[in-house]
Amino acid sequence: MFFRALAAVTATVAALACAVSAGTAVAASGGASLAGSVRATPAELGKFLDRTGEDSTFVLHPLSDLNRCLDVWDSGKGPWVQAWNCNGWANQQWYFVWYEDTHNWEVRSAGKCVDSRNGRGESLEHQPCTGAASQRFNVYPVDSALVFESATTPNQVWDVYDHGRGTKVQMWDYNRTSNQRWQTG
Repeated sequence: MFFRALAAVTATVAALACAVSAGTAVAASGGASLAGSVRATPAELGKFLDRTGEDSTFVLHPLSDLNRCLDVWDSGKGPWVQAWNCNGWANQQWYFVWYEDTHNWEVRSAGKCVDSRNGRGESLEHQPCTGAASQRFNVYPVDSALVFESATTPNQVWDVYDHGRGTKVQMWDYNRTSNQRWQTG
């Protein structure tokens, strides 16, 4: 009887350990997760945008401040990507390139790519396109906006620093806030 009870307790502890281990990324991001969300393919993104992503340029606005646009710092000289007052300049025009082999996207402006190579908490950069995994993103339509998730680090997404009060755009844990969702214009 004792050994049967001990076995049951051991099995329960093991199951809880697996559940905690599997939920670590979700817990670290405040319970929000993109797991179960459907990544946008070219057809889905085109339908969402009401045009083809590879045939058009877009302005991307963080929902936290629709008067700001995704922008390459210093009028396009870079290397940083930021949220800045919309001005219609070329350094705020973006287009998407689909990779069939990995089913994710590059986001480009002026022939260079958004790059997340520095990881969590660091600024996105505007670098020459190399095909590196750090330049590829899973794009999710979420609540009538887009979320850009790292192709290499699940559940880390584009995030306007300090909930939109700053200009830095960084990779951060997904938490469903408006500074992590983007509208096109």
